[in-house]
Amino acid sequence: FQELSLQNPELIILAINTRDKEQAAKNFLKRRNIFLYVLFDTNNSIGDVYGIRSLPTTVLIGKNFVIEQRIIGAINWQASKNQHEIKDFIKRNVNPKKGGKAHGSTPERF
Repeated sequence: FQELSLQNPELIILAINTRDKEQAAKNFLKRRNIFLYVLFDTNNSIGDVYGIRSLPTTVLIGKNFVIEQRIIGAINWQASKNQHEIKDFIKRNVNPKKGGKAHGSTPERF
């Protein structure tokens, strides 16, 4: 996901951690030089809102926080088909009036 985020700076990628203690997860990411936005969901409240029933699940949230797509299972975002899909998603959801930033606010990155 980090590479996808670096290639598409207007895309905000959130990792939702439902299993690990916050400090342990931060240490894991730091040791591996992974810099992603992480939400810690120990009571699965975020998972419930977005209908996440198994891991991993990818949820593409577009304009006005509307779910456009839910992908259950691992996905290779570097595959050309998936790169095309994410570029289309960005085109549909980037607000050009805000300097090419995605809609919504940005959480803290770890």
